[in-house]
Amino acid sequence: MSISVDVHLLSGKRAAVEVGADASVESLKRRAQSALAVPSRGRLLNSSGEVMDATKTITEAMLRSGDVLTLHLNQVQLKAVRKGLSTAFAALLGDGSVVAWGHSMCGGDSSAVQEQLRDVQQIQDSQYAFAAILGDGSVVTWGDSWFGGDSSAVQEQLRDVQRSQENWADYNSQMGYPA
Repeated sequence: MSISVDVHLLSGKRAAVEVGADASVESLKRRAQSALAVPSRGRLLNSSGEVMDATKTITEAMLRSGDVLTLHLNQVQLKAVRKGLSTAFAALLGDGSVVAWGHSMCGGDSSAVQEQLRDVQQIQDSQYAFAAILGDGSVVTWGDSWFGGDSSAVQEQLRDVQRSQENWADYNSQMGYPA
């Protein structure tokens, strides 16, 4: 048995996509990306705006013919940190991977965690480190361990994370500290 769903982009472009009930949400997403002629990046949102679990089947996700989904495309995201005269950058690429460069003490070297930086949904910076939220809700950190670059002591608690603090300057401002 197969179902047909409408998949919309925020731009208004849409496509009807047919998929078998035993197929995965990931395969539905790939078909939608192909039908909409968009890059293979992004995530499917259900009619409530929640990110759909790509590992579930269409039946497990409780999709029905006629449902309307949104394909949210990830765009390249760039973050920077500065420690004195040293600077580091991290870029979240469209395929969900991360590239970092610059001074290693500021997070410019992500080689120790590079294999974990897959299916990244969001990256954030602190003064001297970076954090990445993965598709499964876990968090990967790198950079200066004194400023959040080593989260190994709390790694098991970092599950189902939805978002991280916007940035250090915003946090300082909210707390009444100088930026």
